[in-house]
Amino acid sequence: KGQNSSCFSNNSPIRISAESTEFSTYRNLEIVGDFQQRSCSIVNSKGDVIAQIGVSKEVEQVMSSRDLYHVRIKAGIDQAFVFGVITVLDYIYDGSTRC
Repeated sequence: KGQNSSCFSNNSPIRISAESTEFSTYRNLEIVGDFQQRSCSIVNSKGDVIAQIGVSKEVEQVMSSRDLYHVRIKAGIDQAFVFGVITVLDYIYDGSTRC
């Protein structure tokens, strides 16, 4: 890939807010760490890590591709929501999910 074309500064935290009284777990989330390096967490407003995103050492040894993620999701958290967040972040940072 070429240069990063993201409109986001590397120093600015990314915050996610889902307005729903039904799903308070997903309000005011923050991405902590460096998504571009595949080393970050999704943290809720209480400071609890609801998901960790990384690259597994096993995959790194076999493949040089940054298109694969190692995701650990806390029990009870909607997996589709977490992967939706990852897809949006990947798109923002000009990643592999872009068509």
